[in-house]
Amino acid sequence: VLIDAINRYRSEDGMPAKKAIVEGIKQRFKPILATSLTTIAGVLPLALANPFMSALGYALVFGLISSTIFTLYAVPVAYAPATTVYRWMKNKTKRKK
Repeated sequence: VLIDAINRYRSEDGMPAKKAIVEGIKQRFKPILATSLTTIAGVLPLALANPFMSALGYALVFGLISSTIFTLYAVPVAYAPATTVYRWMKNKTKRKK
């Protein structure tokens, strides 16, 4: 969803990559965080109340926490260099033709 928002800003509005990343984060930060927090809140009783299912509950909770951090920080950081490499490769293949 975050990458889609960034790509939409770049294609429809013609924004440079860094500005599109900032605008995409501004637009999608709260929905991503809210979805993760509500899911964690829903799984937390499973982790705390049922000793048989606690391992599954803790795995889900910490998996959601780590994937949320990854989505909100690592993906935008990796997006800018990835677009630079993509643009470079696209230009290189155009030259060969």
